[in-house]
Amino acid sequence: MKHEKRIFLPDFLTTIEFSKNFSSEEDCGEYLLSIKYPEGFKCPKCFHKEYYRLKNNRSRVLQCKKCKKQESLTANTIFHGTRTSLLKWFWAFYFVSQHKKGISSVQLGKDIGVCDMTAWLMLMKIRKSMQENVVKYQIGGPDQEVQAYEIDIGGIGSEKQKILTLLEIDTNGKIARVRFSPLKDKSSNTIELTLLPMVKKGTCIKTDGNPAYNFLEKSMNLSLIKVAHWEENHEHIHLKELNMIVGNLKNWYRGIFSHFESKNISYYLNEFAYRFNRRRSESNIFDRLLTRSIVRCQSVTYRELISNKEYYPMAA
Repeated sequence: MKHEKRIFLPDFLTTIEFSKNFSSEEDCGEYLLSIKYPEGFKCPKCFHKEYYRLKNNRSRVLQCKKCKKQESLTANTIFHGTRTSLLKWFWAFYFVSQHKKGISSVQLGKDIGVCDMTAWLMLMKIRKSMQENVVKYQIGGPDQEVQAYEIDIGGIGSEKQKILTLLEIDTNGKIARVRFSPLKDKSSNTIELTLLPMVKKGTCIKTDGNPAYNFLEKSMNLSLIKVAHWEENHEHIHLKELNMIVGNLKNWYRGIFSHFESKNISYYLNEFAYRFNRRRSESNIFDRLLTRSIVRCQSVTYRELISNKEYYPMAA
């Protein structure tokens, strides 16, 4: 057998079209193979291009015809070590990418036929793959505006988590991208360590009267604009775009989840930001998200998720 080219799907798949394209484990395996080897299969040992597909392990194991080296389709991907079928995984990716407001683990478990814990772990792995490299893909730029504000978010019975919210405004004055990052506290030092790697040089940071942002006035790379804190009608008119996004985040949070655990909140913020930043290209979000999860291998183990260690991606 010889795999020669990448398989591409239509930009938008209805539920009926998706079920026709991925009706079996073999269909999912072929698509996974085309993403993992877009230029055709190549043995990692001898670089031979032909292989056998072994019939055990749900046909996930490939064996080179020349040197007999075996290579798992799921190795070094988000599916690494999973016991759940690829078909159920693909349906999970489809529901996450197509449901505008996301899906809870309880509902996903019912839809694809797995227990709540398995569905929760699958969703957390997908959310992990949604994480942006905020240093590589910085926001802002020369003479561009980024609105900054800290919010508290949490649910009944859980401690509120501090979040730094950054909203990029493009040159036409429209909302571009959003970034979130958990904060240990709201001190100037923590905000500085979190904010600086996320924005480009020359960016104009617009925020309220919080003195924690005074460090920006001493920065050679950024400028600071402070606006009046709160108006008499309790509307933050100078940061209305940012407050609208914060409102959308909280409505999304309240509509799907009972609470966020502080140690895992970054994964949920990944999902909201990933979907929001791609709101103008929703038609191919399934393929892009699946490809990202296979190529970048942003997986996470159950042990890591249940550990007591809180995750602060930028703050030291």
